[in-house]
Amino acid sequence: VAASRPAQAINCTWRATVPVDFAGYDVFSGTPDDADGSVTYRCTAVGGAAATIDLSAGSSGTYSPRRMTRAGVETLDYNLYRDTTRTQIWGNATGGTFRYGPTVPPNNTNVLVNIYGRIPAGQDKSAGTYSDTIVATINF
Repeated sequence: VAASRPAQAINCTWRATVPVDFAGYDVFSGTPDDADGSVTYRCTAVGGAAATIDLSAGSSGTYSPRRMTRAGVETLDYNLYRDTTRTQIWGNATGGTFRYGPTVPPNNTNVLVNIYGRIPAGQDKSAGTYSDTIVATINF
């Protein structure tokens, strides 16, 4: 005989964000420029419910590659990954991308999730500040 428990509602909130901040892309380097960031979230009243996290494609509208822009004109290809080897593009589980989870988070405890970024080598671009905005969505 198995006892059943009523399902509990899950409520998740963002706690902190550390942007993926590339120190400076060197157009003459033969190696990619890697940087890490993170998001931290917390869920309450978990009761076995799972959460996932999706990342948007950014201003380029595509996951492969994502593109940062400088002054709205010049672009610099980059991407964000789920894994340290930078093989799993973090998206929304469509078009060959991966998402974080599903995972059952611990109740009322901060969960840190790393984001791994990479700018591929060999892009001949002008010096300047390149940026993009990514939206992280937690699904619960």
